[in-house]
Amino acid sequence: DVDLGNNSVLSAQVVTASFDPNDKIAVTSTQEEEGLYLIDADEWIDYTIRFQNTGTDTAFNVIITDTLPPTLEPATIQWGPSSHTCTRDLSGPGYLKFIFGNILLPDSNVNEAASHGFVSFRMRPHLPLTPGTVIENTANIYFDFNPPVITAPSVLVAEFSTGVDLTALGQLQISPVPASDLLSIRSTNELQHIMIYSI
Repeated sequence: DVDLGNNSVLSAQVVTASFDPNDKIAVTSTQEEEGLYLIDADEWIDYTIRFQNTGTDTAFNVIITDTLPPTLEPATIQWGPSSHTCTRDLSGPGYLKFIFGNILLPDSNVNEAASHGFVSFRMRPHLPLTPGTVIENTANIYFDFNPPVITAPSVLVAEFSTGVDLTALGQLQISPVPASDLLSIRSTNELQHIMIYSI
């Protein structure tokens, strides 16, 4: 090849791929940090379990089960909306069950828009939470008599927020952030108490 200048091409386009439409999403009260539950700011975790019939025929019944981890407090559950009429139950130490009887959920090949559904609920974590605590949970979705579709885990990590209200504290300088062995704190106001939870 005599002309090496025409041996490459640049193409910018959206990459598409298949994905599992069945998932469990966790959103905290403040929605400040994705993947984090801020111990000093968040109160609730809102969960949404979404499902879609991607089979080859109508789903007559859909059942969703969810065994809550010990990091969640079952007594604080508040039921949220659902896409279709269902019965819901909390039993034992945190076993959730949603039953969509006679839902007649069409498959996505026949009616893509109507092949979707969801349930939602909210609850508080089991207190006290320490920084680094992982709140992880999955759900099982049964379409008729098929094996369950297991959602990818929704994962939140408990941490303290890093925001500092400078109007209340005057001039406060903390460096370096993150720190490895030495942290310098300077303030124009007298500080009565400082607690450092993580590097």
